[in-house]
Amino acid sequence: MKTLKTFLFLLWSVALFFSLGMLKSQRDQIFDLQIALEKAETNLVQMETSIEQSQSELGKQAQSINQILASLADLAKETEVYKAKHIQEVGLNTWQELGNFNFLTSIGYLELPLLRKSDYFEIQLTIGEQNAFFLLDTGASQTVMDIERAERFESVILEESQTTVNYSGIGGQSSSTQVATISKLAIGDISEQNRQMHLVDLGHINTMLQDHSAYPIDG
Repeated sequence: MKTLKTFLFLLWSVALFFSLGMLKSQRDQIFDLQIALEKAETNLVQMETSIEQSQSELGKQAQSINQILASLADLAKETEVYKAKHIQEVGLNTWQELGNFNFLTSIGYLELPLLRKSDYFEIQLTIGEQNAFFLLDTGASQTVMDIERAERFESVILEESQTTVNYSGIGGQSSSTQVATISKLAIGDISEQNRQMHLVDLGHINTMLQDHSAYPIDG
């Protein structure tokens, strides 16, 4: 009987020992988990702080970029204003020094004086040895002469075998035209020989010019 009690006591002691060992192991695991959780919370706080700092830096960078863009826009405006003023000053200086703008003439354009007594511009040219005055029409498809005033120019030769061509003239009026050959034509320093030109009725234009106390035109 005594032996049985001793055996049971030993068995209980062993069980208690193993139970206490298991409890200690579980307690250590719980302690380790608590430490890991605290570290994770610390890392999370650090990450949140870092994100806030990054957002703040991004905001500052965005503000700086907007300021740079605004400065570039202001600089572009100032540059355009400067260019406009510079071009105007250069143009005025050129006009004062040379009396004309020589850019177009430097690339082959011809400079001709324009006469203006009415609301139209006129240029003077030479047909043969006689002076002629032509109306400057920038929208005209070709150069024409007044059929009546062409008779006073010796260098204007009306072609004998000429077919009459219908056209829509100035003011939208339908009329007919004949072709003549001008043996010699000069505009400034440019001269042509045997230039063909259409003869049309410009009587209504000359009537209007005379109403404005202007001289009639030849073409």
